[in-house]
Order: sequence, then structure tokens, then C-alpha cells
Amino acid sequence: MITAKNLAALGLLLAAAVMLSWLESLLPPPVPSVPGIKLGLANLPVVLLLYSERRFPRFVLNALTLSIARVLIVGFMFTGLFNVVYSLSGAVVSFFVMLLCKLTKKFSVIGVSVAGGTAHNLAQLMIAVAVMSEPRLMSLYPVLIVSGIAAGFIIGVVARLVDLILYC
Repeated sequence: MITAKNLAALGLLLAAAVMLSWLESLLPPPVPSVPGIKLGLANLPVVLLLYSERRFPRFVLNALTLSIARVLIVGFMFTGLFNVVYSLSGAVVSFFVMLLCKLTKKFSVIGVSVAGGTAHNLAQLMIAVAVMSEPRLMSLYPVLIVSGIAAGFIIGVVARLVDLILYC
């Protein structure tokens, strides 16, 4: 059973994720010639929640709910329904990759975030290839993997710092 305190915390994390998505939409794309590259700031609350099992019960279900709810809200508010397909595929695949990496206990929060960033980009690329029936899009794979590693590293470092600041 979820308590009022946990529900409030989940609501705050969802609001933060939506705000971070909005903030990121205001930034120019890091590589304008390659669609889909971004920092992934909105994934920060999801990573934080994945590592909060000592503070929140049912952290897996809460983190997955947060990830899906954020994609749907941002899709309806900012990007449109068509982009929800891409974002949702990336978010769900990324979530389960991060969860599996975390459960192995062989990865730090930074490693988990890097795995999530690369999985997110690969899932979105595969959906784009399938939807557009354009296998040549796979030529973007190297750039998207490098950007996923970089973005995942940055989000992982920030998540680690936030965790240290809040709960040391």
C-alpha cells in the first residue's frame, strides 16, 4: 500500500521530471543534424527513484509509473502524440535495462544511467526504422550510442551527487 507521504514524493518527482523535460525543450539540440540527441534531464528523477529503495517501498513500480507518466504528460503537453511512441519505447526499454543492471549489483548509479541512456537511444532508433521502413537510419547508431553514453554519464553523476547531498 502506498502512503500519502510516498504518493506526495512521487508527485513531486513527476513534477520535476515534467519541468526538466520542458527545460530541456528550450535548449538547442547538441547535434542539430542528428535527430533525437538530448541530455535526458527528465530521466534524473527516474534514476533517483530506482536508487531509493531504502526510502520508498515499491520503488520499481513507482519508478516505472513515473517514467511512463512523464512521457505521456510531456507528450500531450509539448511534443504531440506521434512522439509519444518514440519516447515511450525508449523510456520503457531504458527502464528495464537500468533495472536489470541495478539488480545485478555490478554497476554503479553512473553505469546504470549509461546503460539506460544507450538503451533509450537504441530503442528509439529501432522504432524509427520500423515505423519509417528505412533501414538506412541505422547509420545514426554510432552517434546515438556515443550520445547515450555521454548523456547517461552526466545524468548518473548528477544522480550520485543529489543522492550524496540529500542522504549522506
